[in-house]
Amino acid sequence: MIKRLLVSVLTPLLLLYTVTSMAVDLPAVLQYERVVELSLPVSGVVSKVLAEEGQTVNQGDTLLELEDIPFKMTMDKTAAELRLLEAERLSVEKELMRNKELFERMVLSTVSLENSEVDFIRADSLWQAKKAEYELDKYNYQKSRLAAPFAGKVIVRTAEPGQTIRTDMQPPVLFRLADVTSFIVEAEVTGDKIGLLAHGVNLDVRIEGKLYKAVVKSSLLLSPAKSMSQPARYRVRVKLMETDTGFRPGLPATLVVSSQSE
Repeated sequence: MIKRLLVSVLTPLLLLYTVTSMAVDLPAVLQYERVVELSLPVSGVVSKVLAEEGQTVNQGDTLLELEDIPFKMTMDKTAAELRLLEAERLSVEKELMRNKELFERMVLSTVSLENSEVDFIRADSLWQAKKAEYELDKYNYQKSRLAAPFAGKVIVRTAEPGQTIRTDMQPPVLFRLADVTSFIVEAEVTGDKIGLLAHGVNLDVRIEGKLYKAVVKSSLLLSPAKSMSQPARYRVRVKLMETDTGFRPGLPATLVVSSQSE
């Protein structure tokens, strides 16, 4: 009798506090996660353009080359100057060694030895500076070729053969390269939903009728709340866990977010 009474009293209470799970669908759009704007750090004239819009490229593939004659001539000139300075440095070094021997035999004054040491420091410094200049020339020559930093798809190409690239001003964007193995879904949500989309929360994303696993990557406040009718709005970025699925950016998607109500 007592047990039946307790059951009859507790059952409504348990039903009252039972937690039911629901799913909230939020509209979103599929986007590339990583898009890089590519330019060159050196000036020159475009000689070859080796990639087209829509083309898939591998990491390290050459996208563009500048005319290399100016870079090679600069390297040759610096190399010739470097050889001369190296010979002068060697000559001054030998002279310094002889003067040190004469000084030890007490047939050379301290002032003369110090002058010889200064001559060597000057010759060595000029040689070291020219070596650095030559390394910079080599770097500029290597950078006259634009290579893909990762495997992806060319989504924008603005470079044309004969185009002059000037880096003393704002370097122009020559390509935009997208990583086709990594996608995100972007959604704008109101403040009452942002609590369901904290960083690191796992959820599902529906794309063309299929569900994919995803995780919340970031959220950004777009506009603060102004009134009850104008709540705060956030942009949420959700990373898809699948890679290399052949998604197309711009596809509509749906965030399937589980919520709980009491």
